[in-house]
Order: sequence, then C-alpha cells, then structure tokens
Amino acid sequence: MNPANTKAVLALRPFGLIILTLVAGLTCTILGQNANTGEIRGVVTDMSGAAMPGVNVTIRHRK
Repeated sequence: MNPANTKAVLALRPFGLIILTLVAGLTCTILGQNANTGEIRGVVTDMSGAAMPGVNVTIRHRK
C-alpha cells in the first residue's frame, strides 16, 4: 500500500469511530421505542385520604 494512502486512512479512522458510535447509539434509541409495555404506580386512597392496602385496580384502553 502507498504510504500516502496509509496516512489518509489513518487520518480518517477517528471519524469512522465517531460515525460508528453515533450509529450504535441511535440504533439503541430507536429499538428502545418498540416496547409495548409500561408501568403505572400510585396510591389508592379513600375519601378521607387514607391509603387502601390490597386494592386491585384495572386499567383499560378504550378507543
């Protein structure tokens, strides 16, 4: 390989690493958006504001 070409390739290596890092980061971000699950947290209280232990809550999605 020509020494001039070798220097050019070595000069571009940091840019390749930056591009690779950006692509990997964006891929993880995009793939993370495909989750169809979630979590809801809270406390169920009665009219006086007291916590109600052992209460079952049903969440429904209606269109």
